[in-house]
Amino acid sequence: MQSNRIPKTLARELERHAHEIEEHWMEEDCFEPEAGNWSIWIYLTPEFENGYDPGLGIIHEATARDAIDALRHVQPTTRPRD
Repeated sequence: MQSNRIPKTLARELERHAHEIEEHWMEEDCFEPEAGNWSIWIYLTPEFENGYDPGLGIIHEATARDAIDALRHVQPTTRPRD
């Protein structure tokens, strides 16, 4: 991402998933430099996990599109977190 402002599309999705999210922020960390200097961190509540990496309660993505996709795959926790 090129800016530290949360895009409106992502803000709407964060609002829809508010009951699954503990906290979220953007950070200048060059996580994927080709996508920009900013990345998105989303910490899920203990009842939910990252559907792409079961057992993990964090989403860390370089683009709003990827963060939205990951949020749409959040699932209830199936095992203790790593």
